Amino acid sequence: MVAVTLLDRIIGIFSLCLLACVAVLAIVRFDPIANLWLYFVIFVGCMTPVLGFYFIKPLGQALRWLVGTLRPLSWDRGGSSILDYLGEFKARKPLILELILISVVIQSLRVFTHILVALSLGIDIDPTLIGLFFVFVPLLSLAMIPPITINGLGIREGLGILLFSQAGIGQTDAFAIEFLTYIVSVSISLLGLVSFLSKGVVRRKPKDDLAVS
Repeated sequence: MVAVTLLDRIIGIFSLCLLACVAVLAIVRFDPIANLWLYFVIFVGCMTPVLGFYFIKPLGQALRWLVGTLRPLSWDRGGSSILDYLGEFKARKPLILELILISVVIQSLRVFTHILVALSLGIDIDPTLIGLFFVFVPLLSLAMIPPITINGLGIREGLGILLFSQAGIGQTDAFAIEFLTYIVSVSISLLGLVSFLSKGVVRRKPKDDLAVS
């Protein structure tokens, strides 16, 4: 269970960063905004551990060595344990690739949710701005990984204002995009929870009826 959960999170981050790298390469000639290449380096850096661990042996060995350097902080044992869990999937590279492809689709929908919210606010969307959404949304996701606030509230909106201002979107609109997208995400999650609970009740009913009879 631990390995599967970690793998799910890691592949999600990898897929977002992969989309962002493609977006940077697609728009850099048309809209060379400040720090675009810096963002690209950040995305590649986040992708490297997955590439190394599952597909490029020298990078995987470097990752193991890096975890070993954490020994003075007593983090090396926990880090090695996590790598061992994830290592169970090394022999299943086709599965990893399939999961990455599925995750790319899911993460693309996540970005398009932001775009649709922006359209609903009356913001003009052109191809370059779409590309910037595929850069900014992954950056926001990476920024929310550290558990500094509850579900990233505040960080998401504040950083969103700074990033989207580079694309000419005003502070009010940038705040609204992030906050409304969060509301949409929570609403969909709650619908999924209701569906999950209702299915659980349906599964238990036959057993309950059998016990009564």
